[in-house]
Amino acid sequence: MKTNLFLCLLSSILIVGCNSSDDSYLIEFDVNKNYPVYDIKLSDVAEVKYIELKGLNTFWVNNDISAKILVCEDFILIGDRNSVESKLVLFDADGNFIRIIGTYGRGPGEFLEQFTFVVDTSAQKIIVHSIDQKLFIKFDFTGNMIDYHQINERFYQTAFINNQVIGYNYRSRYFSYISNTVKGSGVSLHAYDIGKFKPLSIGDIKYDRPYNGKIGLINNLTKVKDGCYITSFQSDTIYFVDSSLRIYPRFVNKRYSDDINISIFPVLEAEDYILFSTESEMNVECKRDMFMLRKRDNKIFRLSNNNSYALNYKAKLLNNELALNQFTLTQNHNIAAVLLPYELLQKNYSILTNDLKNIVDKMTDNSNPILVLITARTGSISCIN
Repeated sequence: MKTNLFLCLLSSILIVGCNSSDDSYLIEFDVNKNYPVYDIKLSDVAEVKYIELKGLNTFWVNNDISAKILVCEDFILIGDRNSVESKLVLFDADGNFIRIIGTYGRGPGEFLEQFTFVVDTSAQKIIVHSIDQKLFIKFDFTGNMIDYHQINERFYQTAFINNQVIGYNYRSRYFSYISNTVKGSGVSLHAYDIGKFKPLSIGDIKYDRPYNGKIGLINNLTKVKDGCYITSFQSDTIYFVDSSLRIYPRFVNKRYSDDINISIFPVLEAEDYILFSTESEMNVECKRDMFMLRKRDNKIFRLSNNNSYALNYKAKLLNNELALNQFTLTQNHNIAAVLLPYELLQKNYSILTNDLKNIVDKMTDNSNPILVLITARTGSISCIN
């Protein structure tokens, strides 16, 4: 979609028009622009913690973005998506297994391998969306099913904002190569309260170009402190949904075109900055870079050309490189995470920290992966002017 909104400079120019608000502003981004370049290490922007996941021998995480992670002060919840035993796994903060929540299947309290989940931490409730079943299931933290709600939509990503569940279907309109036509309702965004899952009023984002099946697996919702970003390869604009369910544009990508679709993925937010990366369609060569938006002056910096979407981004993180991307997103606005299997750790043993080597020395081929939590540092990044 080529946005009809006019572009603004990198200062906080207010936008007046559809889906805008008094505090909305649009950031113009150009991947080919000569932004100030800084060689930033992972340790410059984040604290890194390695956690052994213990006490569950059948813990098997499919290494894709559907393995959602939520980190709280006293527990860690991980969505384990696989076609054999899909489940939610609850650990304490030190990685000790507590319990499994939900099981694979089509019966009460069960869900299929295609699922998302959100958590109401204040009410200690977990809401699972079984995508193919078009179903919401609500659990408590003891694993008991509270209730379930059949809906008419399926969502490939969900987010929890101010006691509301946001559901997003980037395939709401899609191009069928069989019929050579565009199909689907075109309604991509829905919202529900978490009581009886009553539909709430929310706007929608009308993409001129439908999903075409050539786009790789992507995480379209990035949860941040006050809402979430909505990303699509079909749009040159990154939108934002706030706690009042208002939708307005936040980034406009000047290098988005019909020929090469370069999309922006916000990946980590701190008090003073947002880290974001770029990615293209599958099999399309483009610059894959990490950038930082400094909030106080809306200034953009390029943070070392580390090809963060390369297949070895996990090894790059082990090497203290800033290789965050859409696959490291969690449900925390200020925490990224990866799961590192034993094979990868052994292969990169020489670059591991001593603490991590001590953990790996006790692992076997059957060990659970190591959970790496990457928490954004507060305040400004001292090495950036």
